[in-house]
Amino acid sequence: IAEVGSRACEDTNASSKADLLLVYPNPTRGLCTIKASGPGTYYLMNEMGQLMRSFTLNAENENTIQLNDLSPGTYVVSGQSKSGVVKQKLIVQ
Repeated sequence: IAEVGSRACEDTNASSKADLLLVYPNPTRGLCTIKASGPGTYYLMNEMGQLMRSFTLNAENENTIQLNDLSPGTYVVSGQSKSGVVKQKLIVQ
């Protein structure tokens, strides 16, 4: 006999709300804003995992970076949050 309680329906998105990583506009043609729920060092990597940029978020947990020198393609912005690594895909046109 299986026991089903109210705990089975707990909100599993609670930690993802706290570990927010926004990248916009996406896709981008140049300037891109990266905003996170906490300060720290974040990395922009290409599809092959090569580090293209690293940057530190300011006191407002936001940073605008220029991407005009990057080749068009798909990149990943990643960084360390309180509960682990956060990642967001970024498309450069």
